[in-house]
Amino acid sequence: MELKPLPLSDLKLEATAKPPRKKSEKLVFKAEQDFFNAKYNPQGASHYELEINLSYKGKKEKTKLNIEP
Repeated sequence: MELKPLPLSDLKLEATAKPPRKKSEKLVFKAEQDFFNAKYNPQGASHYELEINLSYKGKKEKTKLNIEP
């Protein structure tokens, strides 16, 4: 079975960065070639939680990651 990448135009990606003791911030992702790209400055935070919401043709997935820059 061969796996093929999904077209980025069919995916909806939303994410929020939540550093400790600071307001959460929505990230804006841009589709580039075959990946999404976003920039975020944690402003001195030692870590932050990244909440990702991804939807494709009505199917939704949600995950949280702890990031230590």
